[in-house]
Amino acid sequence: MSLTKKFNTKLERAVRNIDSKQGRDRALAVIRPNMKGMVKNFPGMQEELRVIKKNALSQLDPLVTETIAQMQKNGCKVFLAEDRAAARKYVTELVNQGPVVKSKTNVGKEIGIVSALEDRGLKVVETDLGDWINQLAGSEASHPLAPAIHIRMEKIRQMFSEIVGRELKGDVNELVGIARKQLRAVLETASFGITGANAIAADTGAIILTENEGNIRAVTTLPRVHIVVAGINKIVPTLEDGFKVVQAAAVYGVGQDIGTYVSTVAGPAKGADRHFGPEEVHVILVDNGRTKAIEEGFGEAFYCINCGSCQNFCPVYDSIGNSFGSKYIGGIGIIQTAFTESLSKAEECGLSACLGCGTCLEVCPNKIDTPEMINRLRNRVLIDKGLPFSKRYFLQQLLPEQKRLENAAKFGAKMKGPMFKAVDDKGIKVRLGPTNIRKRLLPEFAKKSFLASVPEIAKVKNHKLKVAFYTGCLVNIAYTSIGFAAVKILSHKEVEVVTPKAQQCCGLPLLKNGDLAGTQNLAKKNIDIFNSLDVDAVINVCASCGSTIKNEYPDILKEDASYYKKALQLADKTVDITKFLVDGLKLTEDDFKSSEKVSTVTYHDPCHLRVAQGVSDEPRKLLSIAGMDYVEMQGAENCCGFGGTVSLDHYTLTQEISGAKAKSAVATGADVLCSACPGCIATLSDGIYQKGSSIPVKHLVELLAERL
Repeated sequence: MSLTKKFNTKLERAVRNIDSKQGRDRALAVIRPNMKGMVKNFPGMQEELRVIKKNALSQLDPLVTETIAQMQKNGCKVFLAEDRAAARKYVTELVNQGPVVKSKTNVGKEIGIVSALEDRGLKVVETDLGDWINQLAGSEASHPLAPAIHIRMEKIRQMFSEIVGRELKGDVNELVGIARKQLRAVLETASFGITGANAIAADTGAIILTENEGNIRAVTTLPRVHIVVAGINKIVPTLEDGFKVVQAAAVYGVGQDIGTYVSTVAGPAKGADRHFGPEEVHVILVDNGRTKAIEEGFGEAFYCINCGSCQNFCPVYDSIGNSFGSKYIGGIGIIQTAFTESLSKAEECGLSACLGCGTCLEVCPNKIDTPEMINRLRNRVLIDKGLPFSKRYFLQQLLPEQKRLENAAKFGAKMKGPMFKAVDDKGIKVRLGPTNIRKRLLPEFAKKSFLASVPEIAKVKNHKLKVAFYTGCLVNIAYTSIGFAAVKILSHKEVEVVTPKAQQCCGLPLLKNGDLAGTQNLAKKNIDIFNSLDVDAVINVCASCGSTIKNEYPDILKEDASYYKKALQLADKTVDITKFLVDGLKLTEDDFKSSEKVSTVTYHDPCHLRVAQGVSDEPRKLLSIAGMDYVEMQGAENCCGFGGTVSLDHYTLTQEISGAKAKSAVATGADVLCSACPGCIATLSDGIYQKGSSIPVKHLVELLAERL
């Protein structure tokens, strides 16, 4: 079984876990608005924190040396562990009796410290309430800060009833009281306490910890020996930097301005204070792939402060929880897994499932570019293993040659009947192939491509502006009506439109599958074609294509001095049509006919438009200008679940996400669902169809063209 298929087995099981999904929904419904509200109070936090972490990792070796020296000066015993085996060995040789009390520590989980101690016959008790519940239930943590959100309250009530030997009613305060009593009894008898670290200050050797329950403070003070297990990436230059990390974890993690408890441990208790602290403090600083990640250009993955913000807004995590990841969860966890475990483990845990929506980058306190690093890891997989035949043929034979793709689509259009069946006017369904392909609704292939149908220059007398039109593959071979609508609107506003026949696929599908060289080749072809034109702007109607040209082309060509400048030139001229119509052409109500019949419209924000290009208000303004009755759907900004070939590899995931989106659209009562990306339109059409609804899904420019 391939690792992708192995992940699909996990995925199928995860989407059926209703209890886990309901738990995530309850928790995230509280966390998301709290976080968004709190972040507004700290406008410069992302930039400041990124500088701190970037500087720390760029000088990590001297900082590690300084930290060890300061900690030893403070009376700590410090061990630098090269890998997980060395870290486990140190702890298991040190701890000689139980019970051992432990607070939340991601690195402790990474190195398997609990199982290592239990294998020696020692009792280890988790003191974080959520982790303790997981320990009782024999389940894994499902979120960095809310580890037991997947467990129903009824299950918790039953477990606690067994502990106290009587039937409990399930009152939250009663259950918390029982947990507090049980955990305090263990804390009072434990000789060893294990914690992680939110940050470590090199200048003072201080360990900084934050929490909301008070258990960490107890673990660091009551046992005779305090053991800290932390990654070397937790080290920052100064104590002030450390407190900024701790505050960011609260702001972005749960929407608090600071954690309820913040503790600083600088060494063992001394003299008369020994009654209130440990006699010994041992610090295990763990490398385990972190130095390797930095050396290979993936150090940014370890800027992470484990606040969980990226998971809180990730559509994949929202759908399948901790099945997306290994010991570290989510897209960032996949990257960390590749270095703390292996690239194969990253594949097995969902490397191919990241949708590349960019939401994680938007809400990360460090602005970590997780999607970009995911692409580079996929490139490593491609180099090591290559692509499956069907995907290789599609990505490396059809997409890079526009004519081949057009001919394949033309053949597909003729094969309606033997290979495809029409579903009214909604699209087509495949008759043959894997079940997940046959289930879905696909856009119908055009009998004649858009590039073959439109004149190369749509001339306009006395034109005010001249633009080039980048169509994108889906518009060219399937949604040709979107292309014609765009040309109609632009011509109406006295804009001459040049549509180069030689333009190629933007390359995004290749990039998302790790084919960097193929993407660079397509980028150079498109750059040469469009930069040769004397135009005021390059207009696109596909958010994904536009984002690729504006953001990805300069990034993937930054090592090529000649083409990097050309990529920046094209990126500067490229603009989404919705933004161009509002800011460039300044459409007004006078451009549209009045009508007694007004459609009620709801709108889906494409991730590659809202997140990647910062365009969100303009589409809504256009709907208002055109006289539409607009209604906002709940979660309009949420991803549709397309992700390019992710929807082919993991259709169950796409169906789960697009189904939720379709439900929101139907709930508005709108006559039409519109968007500004053909990929989103294809996915949303399938989601609507699978829900049994008949709401048409259209591109915004189609609605505008109808009302000119």
